[in-house]
Amino acid sequence: MLSVSKLSGARQVNLGVYRDNTDSQQLAYSEANNSISISGGNNVTLGTMTAFRAKKTAATSAPMPLSNVDFIPDNIEYNDGNGLNINTGEFTSTYTGLYTFDVKYIASGNGKIVMIYKNGNLYETLAEGLTTGTTIFRTLTVKLVTGDKVKMVINTGTDTSIGTGTFSGYKVY
Repeated sequence: MLSVSKLSGARQVNLGVYRDNTDSQQLAYSEANNSISISGGNNVTLGTMTAFRAKKTAATSAPMPLSNVDFIPDNIEYNDGNGLNINTGEFTSTYTGLYTFDVKYIASGNGKIVMIYKNGNLYETLAEGLTTGTTIFRTLTVKLVTGDKVKMVINTGTDTSIGTGTFSGYKVY
């Protein structure tokens, strides 16, 4: 029953006659298509997952001290959406939205600087002056448009070692 209590002379309306109990529609989720559908109706695609996690486990060196070197992983744990270029370590956004990137870096050598570059330009410095054995964890959220490129860059400091760690990211919204 539906009624309006603050209106004088309001009548009650019986809504029971509108319930016929014949609605047998079913919702279904398709993981393969990342969509939700309703029987006898339409479906909606939720979008695709964009996420990656890559590790650099092998210690490598730059040609000279004080070099900015792209952090190129040697082990890709996952690359959903194929946004991460495994040869360059650079992520390209496939959708406009908010992305979160996580960095774990283990310094080998002194004076290391860890940076994030966006579209070839310094976007943010995550840590400076790191010494041998120092481990940092950083998280950064960035708004990207389709085609924007993000990469992790290490300045080698006073020697040529690049260090190791992980670089991961995912589309939040």
